[in-house]
Amino acid sequence: MIFVFEAQVDRLKKKILQLLNINEMLEKEQGIYIAHKNDNIDQALGTFINNYPERERMSIMFLRESEGVY
Repeated sequence: MIFVFEAQVDRLKKKILQLLNINEMLEKEQGIYIAHKNDNIDQALGTFINNYPERERMSIMFLRESEGVY
């Protein structure tokens, strides 16, 4: 009975590592700014930020309050 649980624990540990690797890969490929879809200014800002060549070094220092207001 113990061997069954150990095998299940090992299988789950491997699955967790796989999921962590997938999560890391998705974070690297995902844009860092998600714009509001009905706000043209926010869409333009999101496009600029997400396509910025050194976006890994960027930190967003503003907050959207409403359409066109940051």
